[in-house]
Amino acid sequence: MSFSDFRIQIILQFTKECVYFRENILLIGVSLAANYKALGNLMLKDMKSYNHLKPGQKGTRRLVEKYGDALLCVRYRYDEKRGVRLKTVEIVVEERPDRSSRFKNGDVVPVSVNFEEMELREQLRSMRARWDAQLKVWFVPYRLIRGTELESRISAA
Repeated sequence: MSFSDFRIQIILQFTKECVYFRENILLIGVSLAANYKALGNLMLKDMKSYNHLKPGQKGTRRLVEKYGDALLCVRYRYDEKRGVRLKTVEIVVEERPDRSSRFKNGDVVPVSVNFEEMELREQLRSMRARWDAQLKVWFVPYRLIRGTELESRISAA
């Protein structure tokens, strides 16, 4: 039975092992969070959000104490079908540095190499990089220097 087979009338009641629906019971086991995300889209689709608060505003103080800096916003929702008011929170669960490059493989990027660095200049020539005498930088497709020492020498020219 897929999630789309379930009726939109959902009553979520969390325990460690299952989520109860009005007419169906779905055992979750370990992946409760992943299944809740899929079910949450079904549940929240028909609800009206009548208040959206930032941390520190009236109505969020207890949640700020509980979640601290991880709290992004608090929403108050109303489900007309069930006649239920809900308070939902949006929190940060993971934060990590962005390691993705700002360049795409097809981009031509400027690379700074000093005149004395003959080996790097030869490497750029073998990649058919273009020298710009006015800007004093080499222009080379990003895909050719990705993952090499030359990637760290990309300049803002």
